Amino acid sequence: MSVEIEILGIVAACLVNAATLPQILKTATTKRVRDLSLPFWMILFTGAFLWVVYGILIHGIALILSSVVTCSLCLTMIVLILRYRSERKAHSKRSVIQRHSKGRALARRRARSSTRWRDKF
Repeated sequence: MSVEIEILGIVAACLVNAATLPQILKTATTKRVRDLSLPFWMILFTGAFLWVVYGILIHGIALILSSVVTCSLCLTMIVLILRYRSERKAHSKRSVIQRHSKGRALARRRARSSTRWRDKF
């Protein structure tokens, strides 16, 4: 294979991998994963892993390296999605419990105040 074709493949791989970086950085900073598709990242990881296997079989160094980087970026995104979704669920469960306990405390206070009011008359 000519050097020009190899360079073309390396540039293409760098661009494809760089395309995922803004999403990973935004997710890491905002911790918002509600609208992200976990199946998309899992399928992309599987495809990249198969490219690694194919690259090994044909001894394509550029293909192997770019696919390994793609796999690691996909795994990073999958971990972020799973981590922040579980944190959000835990947070929402805590807030439901807190609202429930606050509601019960408010109801007790109201009950006490209404009995005090009745006791006055």
